[in-house]
Amino acid sequence: MYRKLLSPSKSILNRCIVSASSSSVKSTAKPISSKTQSIIDRETRFGAANYHPLPVVIQRGSGPFVWDIDGNRYYDFLSAYSAVNQGHCHPKILEVVKKQGETLTLTSRAFHNDALGEFEEYACKLFGYDKLLPMNTGVEGGETAIKLARKWAYNVKGTPKNEAIVLFAENNFWGRTLAAVSSSTDPSCYEGYGPYMPNFKIIPYNNLKALEEACRDNHVCAFMVEPIQGEAGVFVPHDGYLAGVQHICKKHNVLWIGDEIQTGLGRTGKLLASDHENVRPDILILGKALAGGFYPVSAVLAQDKLMNVFTPGTHGSTFGGNPLGARIAVTALKVLIEEGMIENAARMGELLREELNRLPKDKVKIVRGKGLLNAIVIDSRYDAWELCLHLRDHGLLAKPTHGDKIRFAPPLNITKEQVLECCSIIRKAVDSLNISSNSNCPNRQMIEESLFKVHIPGAVIVVVNAIDILYEEAFGYHSLLPPKLMNVNESIFSLASISKTFIAVAVMQLIEKKLVDLDTDINQYLSERNRKIFHPNYPNHSITLRKLLSHSSSIAVNEKLQNTVYQLGDSVFAEETLADMCFKVLSPNTSNWLPRPPGNVTLYSNEGTSLAALVVERITNMSYDQYVREMIFKPLNIDIHKTGIRLADFPNTDKLVKHYAYAINESSFEQYNREVPQLNMIQMESNLSTWLYFPFFGFSSYPAGLLRMSAYSLSIFLRMFINNGSSLLSSQSITEMKTVVGNGLIRPYNTNSSSNSTDQLPPRRYGLCWHWRTLSNGHQYVGHSGCVPGMTHLMLVNEKHNIGVIVLTNADTTLPINLTRQIYNTIENIHVELFKCFETNYANSFVLHRRNSFIVIYLVFLISSCSI
Repeated sequence: MYRKLLSPSKSILNRCIVSASSSSVKSTAKPISSKTQSIIDRETRFGAANYHPLPVVIQRGSGPFVWDIDGNRYYDFLSAYSAVNQGHCHPKILEVVKKQGETLTLTSRAFHNDALGEFEEYACKLFGYDKLLPMNTGVEGGETAIKLARKWAYNVKGTPKNEAIVLFAENNFWGRTLAAVSSSTDPSCYEGYGPYMPNFKIIPYNNLKALEEACRDNHVCAFMVEPIQGEAGVFVPHDGYLAGVQHICKKHNVLWIGDEIQTGLGRTGKLLASDHENVRPDILILGKALAGGFYPVSAVLAQDKLMNVFTPGTHGSTFGGNPLGARIAVTALKVLIEEGMIENAARMGELLREELNRLPKDKVKIVRGKGLLNAIVIDSRYDAWELCLHLRDHGLLAKPTHGDKIRFAPPLNITKEQVLECCSIIRKAVDSLNISSNSNCPNRQMIEESLFKVHIPGAVIVVVNAIDILYEEAFGYHSLLPPKLMNVNESIFSLASISKTFIAVAVMQLIEKKLVDLDTDINQYLSERNRKIFHPNYPNHSITLRKLLSHSSSIAVNEKLQNTVYQLGDSVFAEETLADMCFKVLSPNTSNWLPRPPGNVTLYSNEGTSLAALVVERITNMSYDQYVREMIFKPLNIDIHKTGIRLADFPNTDKLVKHYAYAINESSFEQYNREVPQLNMIQMESNLSTWLYFPFFGFSSYPAGLLRMSAYSLSIFLRMFINNGSSLLSSQSITEMKTVVGNGLIRPYNTNSSSNSTDQLPPRRYGLCWHWRTLSNGHQYVGHSGCVPGMTHLMLVNEKHNIGVIVLTNADTTLPINLTRQIYNTIENIHVELFKCFETNYANSFVLHRRNSFIVIYLVFLISSCSI
C-alpha cells in the first residue's frame, strides 16, 4: 500500500520526528536537551521506524515515578500500557527475579520445572478455573484462545471443518500478529497486510442485539471482547453488557473469550474487570501486569472441558511456562492482593475522575473510565499531542490514543497525595493549551464567518475516520423563531439525496444474501402480473438495479411533476404507497423517459432510486423505512429514536431542523411563491423579514430524499463505509458501490440541447448512489450531496487517507438565485479546508499517536511537508 521510506536525509528525519506534534498547533513545549536528542538520533538511525515515542528518554523507575537521563522526575500515567500495575521495579518482584535468575531461567517444555506447577495452581484457584496454559505476550494469549475455541468447535460442538467463525468487537485491539490485524477495524493496523484470516466477523461493541443476531449462525464458536476497550480510548460499556454477553453466548453455545490483558489484575478496581458484573468468561486471557513489568508472561485459563481439547504437540511455546516467568507471575499476583493495590485502584480512580471533571469543559469534553483505567477527550480545537508535551514539561508522562483522547493509567500503588498532585499538573497543562492556529485548519470563527456571509442559518460539521470522530461542531441556528441552537447529536435534518446512499446499502445487503442481482430486470423482483416498468421505446433494454442506482436507466421525471407531489405534513404516506407512485410515474405510458436506451446516458433521478427501494420492499416484505431501521440503523447501533422518514416518527417536531431560504429582496419571495407554491412558505416577522420558512413536508419518492437523522448518526453510517462495511457489508460490496459504472464513459443527457446530444457534457462519475466529485483543490472524493427546499448538504470521503467530512445545513439552493452557487461553494470550501487540515496535519500523526505504529507512513507524509 505504502512505499517503503528510502534513506531520508538524517537532518530532515530528525527535524520531522522531534517536531512530532500533530502540527496543527505551534508547539510551546520546552525543547529537549542535546543529550536526549543524541539518544533519539541513534535510535532513529539504527532502529525500525514502527513506533512514535514521546520525546523523552527514561533511564530508571520506582513506584509511580520514572526519571529521564537528565534527572527529571515524572509520574508515569501510562504504566507501560498497564504492564506495571505494581509500580516500577517493585522490590518483592525484583528479589524473585534475582533469586530465580541465579538458579534457573529456561528449560523449555521438553522437561518439567519446579516453578510452573506452583504458578498454574495459584492462578487457577485465584481466578476460578481448572487449567492454565502459559504463554509470553498478550497477543500470544489471544492467538492461543482463538485456537482453543476453534479446536473446541470442531472436536466438541461439531462445527464442520474449516467453517468455525470467531466474532470480534469493532474497534478492538489485541496485538499486531496477522490474526490480530485480521480482526482489526483500524486501517493503520491492517492496511497492507492482506490476505487476512478467514472467518473473522466484526460486530459493534456494546451492542447485545448485534451479538444475538450474529450468534444465531451455528458456525460461530466464540466471541472475543475486552470488558473495557482500552486502546480504543477507554470505552466503558453500559452496565449489564458483560452479563448480557455471558447470557447470549451460553444460550447459543458460543464461547466467551474475555480479553483482560489490559483491564485485568486490578486495573479497574477489581481483580478482573468482569468482576464488576459478577460474571466469568469461558476463556480468560491475562498478560501485561502478570509479570509486573519485569518479564513477558501471559496466560490462558479455561475449564477442563475446554482445555482438554489440546493434546501434546497441538500447541506450545519455547519460553511459555519457563521457571523465571512462573516465579515472577506468582509474586506479581501476590503483590497486587497482599498490598491492597486493587482496592486502592478503586478509591484512587474515583478521586482521579472527580478531579478531572473539574477541568474546563471548553477544553476537556469528556472524562471516562473505571478504577485507574481512565481517559479524557479534549476539544477538537486543541491538540492532544501538544497537551502531552505540556504534561511532560510539568512532570507527568501520558500518550494520546485515537487523536483527541489521552489515557491516564498510573501504577496501582499511587497514593491520594500523589493523585492530587498529578491532577494539579494536569490542570496546569490544560490551562496552558492554545487553540490551533495553523492556517491549514479553519477555526470556528473562520467557519462561522463563511456561513454568515452566504446567509446559512445553521450548520453541523463532522469529520471522521474509520474508527472515530475527529472533529464535530455545531454552528448557528436549528430554529430562528423560537431561537434554538444547532446540536451535533440532537438536531435532526432531512438528509435530502444523501438518503440515496442508504438505498444502495440496502440493495447490496440483499445481493450479499443472493436475493437479488444488480443486472437482472427489476420486473422479476416486483412480481406484478399486470404492471411492468420498461422504456416504451426500448422495451428490450432491461431496467436493472445497477442502472437505477447509477442514474443510467433513462428515467426523466419532469421537475414540475416532482414539485407537485410535495405535501404538507407527510400526508402523502397515508394516500399513496411507494408502489403506487412508481407504477404511476414510471409507467411506459408516460412521457417520463429519455429518448435514449437505458444504460446509454445518465440523468439524475429521484424516482429511479426510489424504484430500487421498492425492490427492497418487495423482496423483504417490509416497508422501506422499516427495513432501514431494522437492518441498517440497529446493527450500526444508531439511535432509532432520532431517525425516521415520516413526520409521525417524530412526536416532538422541535427536534427537526427547520427549513429556511433567504430572500434577497421582495422579488425573491415572489419567485419562491410562484415556483413552489405548495410549500406554503412563510415570510418571517420582525427583524427576520428576509427569511422564508418552509413548514415540514413529504413527497412520494421519499426513499430518495426524506431520510431524517442527526449528523452524529450519519457519521456512524459514514464510518461504516470508510471501514469497508464493518459488520454491515463486505468490503467487496463497498468497492462495488464506489466503482464508476460504465468505466466513466457514459455521458449525461443534455436536457438543454435540442439535438439531445451528450457530446458537449463530460461523463459523470456515478457509482451505485456513491458519486465521485472534484472539488476546487482538483482532488476527487466519493460521497453524495443533498438538496431539498431549505436544506443543502455534502458528505464526502477521501479514500487515500480514510477521512470523511459531513456538512449539513438548513440553507436553500432550490431556486437559481444569486446565493445558490455561493452556498454550494461555501460548503465545498469547508470540505476542502477540513480535508487539508486532517489529511496533512492531524490525520497522519493521528494514526501514530494512538497506535504507536506505522511511523513509516507518518514520515512519508511529514517529510513531504518539511522544508528541504
